[in-house]
Amino acid sequence: MRIAVTRFSSLLMLPLCVLLIGSPTASAQLSDEVVVRGSTSGSRITIRCEIVDYDGQFLTARKPTGNNLQRIPSTDVITIRTAQTEPHKVGIKAFDEGHTRDAETHFTDAIKTEPRVWMRREILALLVRCALKRSDYLTAGTRFQLLFESDPATPHINLIPLVWTDTVAEGEIRTAAIMWLNDPEPIARLLGASLLFFDAGHSVVCQETLTELARTPGERIRQLAGWQRRRLRIRSRDVTEFDLGRWESQIEDMEPALRAGPYFVLGQGYLIRQDFDLAAATFLKVPLVHDSEHPVSAQCLLDAGRALNRIGMREEAARLYNEIIDRYGSASVVEEARGELQQLIDKK
Repeated sequence: MRIAVTRFSSLLMLPLCVLLIGSPTASAQLSDEVVVRGSTSGSRITIRCEIVDYDGQFLTARKPTGNNLQRIPSTDVITIRTAQTEPHKVGIKAFDEGHTRDAETHFTDAIKTEPRVWMRREILALLVRCALKRSDYLTAGTRFQLLFESDPATPHINLIPLVWTDTVAEGEIRTAAIMWLNDPEPIARLLGASLLFFDAGHSVVCQETLTELARTPGERIRQLAGWQRRRLRIRSRDVTEFDLGRWESQIEDMEPALRAGPYFVLGQGYLIRQDFDLAAATFLKVPLVHDSEHPVSAQCLLDAGRALNRIGMREEAARLYNEIIDRYGSASVVEEARGELQQLIDKK
């Protein structure tokens, strides 16, 4: 499988960069509602306020009376109700209906006019999702770097456009990945090394880069770099039962938003050991529990279907192939799912 993109992917880079750095003047908005966890189990508290900032660590709010700011841990935030611009609302509707290109146009308009920096980050995350839905790693990578640089603790870390299969980048994305591999920012180097990991001319440098990143500050990048290196173990089929048990324990200790790619690697390990039951169950954790527009979700459904087919669960496999076709219309694995489904039909 090869990754390739069109020139459309780089059009929004400069406008988004400027918008995330700037802070347009805006009048105070005290119409926000934040629902947070209470002090007792299961209790909730609704706070009416102006959201001043919201990132992966804290929500900063200003109450209607007084100018004192309240900082609420982001992990305690359950839901937020806040105003959205018309382009933002229209973009969400288009995205939900599967009109990704239209959604991108509306989100781009929304991010230009949105006065709140924290909300611009939320819109940028939606733009990353749009690019991932098209398996456009260049656009997704460019946008995600801006999002991560603005908020390294971003709750949208599950959208990081890392490659978990043995795909090979080519064309414009390969050129960008080479640049990222030499970037001073760790997040850019991680993306570049992921894309070029099995590139004949850069695989050694990528392995060295991931080894370095696995030892540097920043828990998220360190863990993801370590799991990226295990793709080499999968390709060489150098996996023991002891490895798989250890890997599963390590995944359970990770931040939930980081687990999708590592679960894919673990599922591949079970396939190598021909433990098809566990492989299918592991793959299915990604679309069922850690779902996003990331192509790894569709790939996990495909590989889960193949594992189920190997143990004679053909109807269950067919359902997964149909789900890929219905949910991931533009993903690169859709044609593979159609082929697997046709083979099942032919065997009846």
